[in-house]
Amino acid sequence: MLSHRALHRLAPALFTSQRGLPDVIPGPPPARFLSTGGAMLPWGADSLGHASKLFQQYGRVVALVRGGGMRHISTDPACPGTVLAYGAEAVERATSDHELFVKMTLVGALHPGPDPKPRKKPLLSFGAGLFAVNGDQHKRHRRLLAPAFTRKRLAGYAEQMIRLTDEALRTWNVGETRSLDAEMRT
Repeated sequence: MLSHRALHRLAPALFTSQRGLPDVIPGPPPARFLSTGGAMLPWGADSLGHASKLFQQYGRVVALVRGGGMRHISTDPACPGTVLAYGAEAVERATSDHELFVKMTLVGALHPGPDPKPRKKPLLSFGAGLFAVNGDQHKRHRRLLAPAFTRKRLAGYAEQMIRLTDEALRTWNVGETRSLDAEMRT
């Protein structure tokens, strides 16, 4: 028997939308068990690892379930399905074509929570700021952020980055092992 917690984690996948993604978007077929809800099992266990496997197997744009019908990330019942994008060109299209792609914040069991394990910490940034807004609101936010990304400002940032990198490198020793992700966050 499934626990209440397990049912809560599976429920969004079980209540899916109608199939609506074009079959030309590659992805795994619906599972034999739970149909589109079966995709929730590997996704819920390790969403980043599962996404990596999907990208390796199907390419840079992949449906979580081929043909759609999986809306556990979206709160919109009319959502045709979930598509993941990898790489600069695919991400740019997915984040700028607001007629075709709607960005959603992570909800329910997919949200990593207030104190996630290191593997899920990147998900805290997903669905924040420009990544979570669409249409006119996205355009308004971009205009507000534009002054921070002028050519003159970017040149100033580059000087600071070089200075900080040089300072950090002076503390490193030959043959020493470092955690680069931790160093980059610092």
